[in-house]
Amino acid sequence: MIRRFILLVAVLGVLAGACDVVDAPPNPDEPTLVIDRTTTTPTAAPATTLPCEAAPPTDLAVGLSGDVVDQSIEMARMWGGCLSTAVLARPAALDDALGVSAEASAPLIAWDPTRSDDIGAVLEELGISGVLTTSPTIAPPIDIEVRRVEPVELPAALGGPVWLVSSPSTEPSLLQHLATLNGATAIVDVPVGELTEAQQALIAGAEELTWSPEPTATERWELASIVDGITTVNGTTDLLENTRFVAFYGNPTTSALGVLGEQGPEATLERMAPIVADYGADGALAVPTFEIIATVADAVAGDDGDYSAEMGPELIRPWVDVAAENGGYVVLDLQPGRTDFLTQAQRYEEFLRLPNVGLALDPEWRLGPNERHLRQIGSVTVDEIDLVSEWLAGIVREERLPQKLFIVHQFRFDMIEGREEIELRSELATVIQMDGQGPLPTKYETFGALTGAPDAGRFGWGWKNFYDEDSPMATAAQVLDLDPLPVFVSFQ
Repeated sequence: MIRRFILLVAVLGVLAGACDVVDAPPNPDEPTLVIDRTTTTPTAAPATTLPCEAAPPTDLAVGLSGDVVDQSIEMARMWGGCLSTAVLARPAALDDALGVSAEASAPLIAWDPTRSDDIGAVLEELGISGVLTTSPTIAPPIDIEVRRVEPVELPAALGGPVWLVSSPSTEPSLLQHLATLNGATAIVDVPVGELTEAQQALIAGAEELTWSPEPTATERWELASIVDGITTVNGTTDLLENTRFVAFYGNPTTSALGVLGEQGPEATLERMAPIVADYGADGALAVPTFEIIATVADAVAGDDGDYSAEMGPELIRPWVDVAAENGGYVVLDLQPGRTDFLTQAQRYEEFLRLPNVGLALDPEWRLGPNERHLRQIGSVTVDEIDLVSEWLAGIVREERLPQKLFIVHQFRFDMIEGREEIELRSELATVIQMDGQGPLPTKYETFGALTGAPDAGRFGWGWKNFYDEDSPMATAAQVLDLDPLPVFVSFQ
């Protein structure tokens, strides 16, 4: 869960020296508002500039609550100068008053009469002698001039302070309002993951960013993704959004471990092309993917005693390069034997620091101290998975990479001990890959069981096809009919 925070964003320029008010009186030394309370047809008054030193606040480095009423009052308290006019609006009707507030260069105050707030006391405290409102029913409980006006359209160009608010009572309209005023500060009180596209655009246009309080490393990466335009292969910050990775699986040195090893990288792409097209039939972006077994379960212990044969980087690099040149993706698959996944993943850090390379953990081949391959099905604890994901997420943040694929294979529940406790990280798109083989009805049953667990909705889901072991192998149409819809489909 991304914690709430306040973000200060310095944007262009401060307009200093004057504030605009509506309906300037004949005597500018004693400004008042002339109100016709009997007016039934709202009319917008022209704006006139009065000589004074007032300006909206330019330094709002304060912590504000998430309530729009409290925030608007606090904003008005910081206004200062020749504050005599305010715009009053219901919390649910701020949009109608935004342009009026901008044109009058007067603070917009949200007033909810069902609350215990004494709006009269607030207006007296602020020195307000006149109120503008677009509502026919607003009548503050004090002797004060009230002028009802028509809504004013906001300017197309926003160039002032920006205030993002998160409140159950209103959309963050106050953001667009303050963006039209004369200050130079933005306040964000919304988790980065919940920012709308419009809010993201405003933040991305900022020249300088300052944080208060200090954000987490993940929050910094999330905001950097917005400001720097760091996007995934699908052009968004969400790697799995309307996207499906279609992979050939195997080891480049042999055809015995899967279809990927039957030809070189360029020929593999050519062979995959019609299959990739089939898996984009539902409109998803289908991404050709090389799923490379970087460490292979071994019948012998080897010099390091881990029963796993690790590929050298020189064997992997050509595949990574070809994928990058052709808009493809690479997943490095680990079969660690008696060592741990993190130790093996760190061997391939140079590749995992690239934007088009993800990581897959295969617990079937994760052995205990006295176990051997094919004598039992291996397993991995949630603690080990979390150690790997924490390390991998750190790389994404350090390199300012887009979100990265993180896959864990599973075809039995006991392969992942504590799956429901896996920590999901914003930097990673976490996928559970159902990689069982055999008769299609059995595979359907396994997929249904794994995806029917209470925690299943937390993950993206993958499906694996075996050319030789499945009977029959599922067609693209059958896979695309699964629920949940797989985001990763692999062929071995």
